[in-house]
Amino acid sequence: MGNTKSNTPPRKKNQPQQLLRSGENQSTDSESGYGKQSINTIKLVKLDLQVFQNVRVGNEVSILLRSVRYVCLFNNQRLGEVPNYYNNRLFPIHEYCAVIIEVAENPFSVTIELK
Repeated sequence: MGNTKSNTPPRKKNQPQQLLRSGENQSTDSESGYGKQSINTIKLVKLDLQVFQNVRVGNEVSILLRSVRYVCLFNNQRLGEVPNYYNNRLFPIHEYCAVIIEVAENPFSVTIELK
């Protein structure tokens, strides 16, 4: 009997962790479909079209925190912003390196992958 009682608490500890994980997934999936992408793959928003014209697949970019937004830079120029809901989940505050893996012109979009 003592053994069954001692086995029960670890199960209870594991269940809340699973609930937290499923809760995270639900919040991600409800955000404009971005949850279907890998967490390391980000589609930028609010592109600067002048900078966009110079980017190619394989270019390296950096992501910096400016005020409350994560801004993706290419050659020290603002390329676009990381969608807001990534800010709390994905990045501690410092600079990240990423590589452009997709550039599309219709509609304009840039997809980056964190290194």
